[in-house]
Amino acid sequence: MKGRGKLALFVTGLCAYVGGSLLAIDYFSTPTRKAAQELDQLTQQTFDKISDKYDSEISFDEKILGVQKQRKKLLASAHGKVLEVSAGTGRNFEYYPKGVDLSVVDLSPMMLEKAKNKIKNGEVKVNFEKVQFAVMPSEQLSFPDQTFDTVVDTFGLCSVNDPIKALKEMQRVCKKDGKILLLEHGRSEYSLLSDYLDRKAYSHKEKWGCWWNRDMKKIMKESSLQINQLDEKQFKSCFYVIAQPHPQFHSTTNTPSP
Repeated sequence: MKGRGKLALFVTGLCAYVGGSLLAIDYFSTPTRKAAQELDQLTQQTFDKISDKYDSEISFDEKILGVQKQRKKLLASAHGKVLEVSAGTGRNFEYYPKGVDLSVVDLSPMMLEKAKNKIKNGEVKVNFEKVQFAVMPSEQLSFPDQTFDTVVDTFGLCSVNDPIKALKEMQRVCKKDGKILLLEHGRSEYSLLSDYLDRKAYSHKEKWGCWWNRDMKKIMKESSLQINQLDEKQFKSCFYVIAQPHPQFHSTTNTPSP
């Protein structure tokens, strides 16, 4: 009787523990998902708000800092089916080579509308014939595994709510022999510059929707991204990256799309 009593007590305790754990998981995961949705809405609202002035505000700085040349150099190797995430107003459009089949996504409908109008109104000369637009967060790409030959993100990881998850999604939808092309900015190895970025981070985020002090090299490492080339510009605060997906994203259960 004593043995059975102890067993019953143990089973009852185990059930209570498991049940409590499940309830706790449900309780804490639901607010987390809700918080992520609320953050997406805030980010979307910020970029919708600045969409009209975005190009005019940053064009001069990009020219002086050589960013336009970096975009052109990076995108020269894009080929085949191409996905650009966090595409904004389409500042990369003129640099894509001929023959690419381009899909463009962004969280902000207003930014994408600007991008569409650039092509529609002939504001930018493009070499591609096919382009599709979709409002979509980088962390939840609604494409099958191994869909794209090239995945592009330029200055987008500073704005997404979960940059590690975004990079993992890029790897998932990129073919195993494909390329991931990144041009990002973040904290520098020079403490004086990074201290400044830290001090101004919140006000910059409020104005531009961008956390410019994120540790991009750490983010790329934690996403398991396989980097083939990494060049650091602008006092090591701008990162030019040519990479490929980690093999873990292309197991035998994942079948490439046609």
